[in-house]
Amino acid sequence: MITNYLTQSAQLIKKTGVNAYSKPTYATAIDIKCRVDEKIKIIKNTQGDAIQIDATAFVDKGVDIDNDDKFTYNGRNYKVFQTSEKSFINEDSHQEVLLKAI
Repeated sequence: MITNYLTQSAQLIKKTGVNAYSKPTYATAIDIKCRVDEKIKIIKNTQGDAIQIDATAFVDKGVDIDNDDKFTYNGRNYKVFQTSEKSFINEDSHQEVLLKAI
């Protein structure tokens, strides 16, 4: 199972909404198991624009993670850009999380 490879720890900070000044509000950080690849890569968004991704994290499929959540790994702070479900040996087992440095 992919969970055997999720041996690193990170903190996930869920976005809870916005305040009266339209600034995002966040919950308390929770610890999650993951695997992080801190390689920069360029992807294209839906409009065809080039976007720099600063790291990719792999987390268990049961982790509730959404775009705009915050993610802290190894003292570096990131914002979740995109998540997608992935398969490992023909079974949905984890999520790939694209991260942008903040």
